[in-house]
Amino acid sequence: MPHARITRQLFLLALVVAMGAGGADRLDAQARSPDSRSTLVGVVVDPSHAPLPDVAVVVEDLSRRVTHRATTDRQGRFEITDLPAGEFEAEVAVAGFAVFRESVRVAGPMVEREIVLAIDALEETFTVVAGAGPANPDGLGRERGEVEPCVAPVDPETQSPIGGRVRPPRMLTRVPPAFPDHLREAELEGRVRLSGRISADGTLADVTLLEASHPDFAAAAEEAVRNWTWEEALLNCMPVDVGITVTVQFMPQRP
Repeated sequence: MPHARITRQLFLLALVVAMGAGGADRLDAQARSPDSRSTLVGVVVDPSHAPLPDVAVVVEDLSRRVTHRATTDRQGRFEITDLPAGEFEAEVAVAGFAVFRESVRVAGPMVEREIVLAIDALEETFTVVAGAGPANPDGLGRERGEVEPCVAPVDPETQSPIGGRVRPPRMLTRVPPAFPDHLREAELEGRVRLSGRISADGTLADVTLLEASHPDFAAAAEEAVRNWTWEEALLNCMPVDVGITVTVQFMPQRP
């Protein structure tokens, strides 16, 4: 009987050792296995959702400071493979559009993104000098030009639309702001910033005051800017709205 108990104990000990060795082998195998990798796929389109071909998509690994790149195909699609899990930042820069930047968390075998580019907003600066004539008179009272033929581009093989064709708005009427009399007499200098939206019919909408050194400067600037007009912007030959920021500088007359 003692011999049988010793044999059974030795057998159990050998089994435990074998199981431990097997677990160690599994851990070693896991340690040797490469990190899981992901693929980032997506499409780049303009606000009309027409695809943008031949566009560079840059993805930066924020923790490792490694940059990955891809170029969209004729359907605006892109694919970046072999990405480790983590936080990334995607960037797309195309002329006529605001630079796109967005954080992307990569996890799992595949991550999908639709990148919609926005038309770049305009920046206008206008200077009003007390007692002087309107600045930049050549920019005032323009006539609407002849309608230029516009044909929306299409892919020659698939006949599907190609996006990204932007014609910026062209200013037609720019009414100069009036310098408030009491502020002119006080020889005050001022600055006003307004934001708005050039609508598809060329008029200004959604005017918002962003900054003003004096409320009377703000009132004078806003009254004038609301009467400015443009030849509408076009995206793929269709009228579209475009954002705008206007800065008006009020300068006292210097001797």
